[in-house]
Amino acid sequence: MQPNDLEEWEDYIAQLAGLELRVQTDTANSQTFVSMMADEGKDAAWCKEILMMFVRQCRATGSRLPAGGMWNLDLLAMSDEIASMGVQMSEEEADALEASFVPIMNDDDWLAD
Repeated sequence: MQPNDLEEWEDYIAQLAGLELRVQTDTANSQTFVSMMADEGKDAAWCKEILMMFVRQCRATGSRLPAGGMWNLDLLAMSDEIASMGVQMSEEEADALEASFVPIMNDDDWLAD
């Protein structure tokens, strides 16, 4: 099951850290994601808002931003007031968050690739 609205996306992304966060951030920064969202009636601004949530979570947890993709994530992070604050939790907190993640999506959902 995929999150449906921005609040659900925010709640979902707040559970991510480490490798899972980086993989899903990379996926959200792809044409595949934008196309899937367009099929659901969402526009590029919607996709970018979700991507910014991923960028903010990467910065907050100290996770490296993936390179490449549709948008330059480093530039997005530098231009965002929240993301530009940098790391917001300790390495131990980020590790615990990563270890506690339980996927809410099935293997055939878009983020499971």
